[in-house]
Amino acid sequence: MKGYSLKKGYKSVLREIPGLLQKYFPNSKIYETDDGKNVMENYGALRKLVVEVQEEKLFCQTETQTEGVNPEMFKDAINRYNSFVKEATGLKTLLTTKPPRVKGVKAKAR
Repeated sequence: MKGYSLKKGYKSVLREIPGLLQKYFPNSKIYETDDGKNVMENYGALRKLVVEVQEEKLFCQTETQTEGVNPEMFKDAINRYNSFVKEATGLKTLLTTKPPRVKGVKAKAR
């Protein structure tokens, strides 16, 4: 299960997760479980996506299917998943840490 931090002030968007799932994964089965998790089933290469909010983090667990799926379906599913997470968390990028600057690394190596 992958966890994503939420942008400050983005708690109100969390109530809209079913709507965001419908927006990014149309024509898929979307429902809420008894323990408050939102589930999306059967969209292209994604067999199942489980979304849960705990404290100030969004947790997503995915299951993929490979039978009868072409590379374009995988690419579409990945792009939609990334767009969903970005809008749900308010983050501009999904990187959790900044990569080191190349100039600084090269200077330290000398």
